[in-house]
Amino acid sequence: MENNRIVGPGFVFAGLVFFLVCGFTQAKDPTANANLSPFQQWRSAYDCLQNTSNLCPGIYELTEGGWVNVSRNQTDDYCKNGCFDHTKWVITCVYYCKRDYVFRNGATIKDINYTVANGCLHGFNGTTYISSSGKILWSKSMAFITIAATWILYKSM
Repeated sequence: MENNRIVGPGFVFAGLVFFLVCGFTQAKDPTANANLSPFQQWRSAYDCLQNTSNLCPGIYELTEGGWVNVSRNQTDDYCKNGCFDHTKWVITCVYYCKRDYVFRNGATIKDINYTVANGCLHGFNGTTYISSSGKILWSKSMAFITIAATWILYKSM
């Protein structure tokens, strides 16, 4: 009976230490996890944005703000020295972790992708392209109109 009092808390303590150690491990590849909970999606997307490259100086790295900090005279340096490729990798990583990720400035992954690709083709102008939400509003209103018209036709029969 006396041994049970010592062994029981020992197992609990060992289990607690095991789970704490497992909880503090760093994920090496944020995209390695499938079917993540919403919190884990945000965390993995954040881990993607924290990825740095030796080829890309800190001023060019994409952050949670969504602003691509490249001017017109820095375009060649950004596009040809590895920053473009690194940014595309980060965008892809974020997309795989959380497809509906929206940066602080309201830009989506698609917007940043367009900004970077268009900037390397035609030169950056210091702004980030942000798509209008009118397309979303239009699609939702068209769905409502279609449902309403169907309901009216059904009631008139």
